[in-house]
Amino acid sequence: MGKHSRRKKKSGRKKGQQDETNDTTSSSLLNQIRHSNPETRHAALAGLMNTIFATDSSSTSNNNSKKIQIDILQAIRERVMDKDLECAQLAAACLSNYLEQEQQENNNNKERKIITSSWTVVFLQRLNECITEIEEKKSSAENNNNNPSVLKREKRLWAMIMQCLSAICNLVEMNHKALTQFFTTTNNENTNTNNNINSIASLLSVLMVGTQQFEKNKNNKTNDLAAATTTDTILYFNEKSLIYAAQALHSALDDNMDLMKQCTATTNFWNVIRQTCTNSSLPLSCRLHCAGCIVTAWNLSTSEDDAVAN
Repeated sequence: MGKHSRRKKKSGRKKGQQDETNDTTSSSLLNQIRHSNPETRHAALAGLMNTIFATDSSSTSNNNSKKIQIDILQAIRERVMDKDLECAQLAAACLSNYLEQEQQENNNNKERKIITSSWTVVFLQRLNECITEIEEKKSSAENNNNNPSVLKREKRLWAMIMQCLSAICNLVEMNHKALTQFFTTTNNENTNTNNNINSIASLLSVLMVGTQQFEKNKNNKTNDLAAATTTDTILYFNEKSLIYAAQALHSALDDNMDLMKQCTATTNFWNVIRQTCTNSSLPLSCRLHCAGCIVTAWNLSTSEDDAVAN
């Protein structure tokens, strides 16, 4: 009996030591994610991306998203706006994969829903910065289509846009509070705290700029193998971005009359949707989601007319 009692006490000490080790590890990781040296931040984020945030992680099926500490998630969220674009891209990829895991696990933790809903504005803000940079550099880049540094930067920008849009899709589709954030940032009268980010205008910009870049890269022929490989990668990110932008709009509009009215009030909204829908050079999934926006708007309008008639 005495031996058994002593064993229990020993076990208790080990548990305390393990908790202390976990706290130390967490604190160390937070310091690395927030480190002043971008190489240290990049190494920490890359390590996370290839382990607990990996899409093929075996722990995904074991409610892995619930095990990730909230302070770690918040530190990663801060890095989405990192001045180093590679660090920002990794941070966005980690959070996008985390949201994908949450969706697969059907995780309805209210505290986490509230926290992740606030990410919507962050992703939109970073998305806007990337699109603005692409537009500003578009004229000069046209004269340097195969310049390695230009292509490298463009690849990183479209990778960042793709990750942001993937995350926005997951948020809009699975988190009602995030959808509310999406609507709030669209209604300019209520965006004083969100730097006047207009969600709808942001996604329209992706469709417009993305279409131009997609068609340009699709027709960009070169004998430079390295340039051709980079262009193919850009084309992939570009294609995914177009699909996610259309998907986010389609999902957000579902049974959302107030948002549809905001869309209608947004300059050029339906023109861009129709042009995207009928452009045969664009990905079929993108065009289908745009067609879905039109059908959804029609159904909402019909339902409102019926309600008024009754």
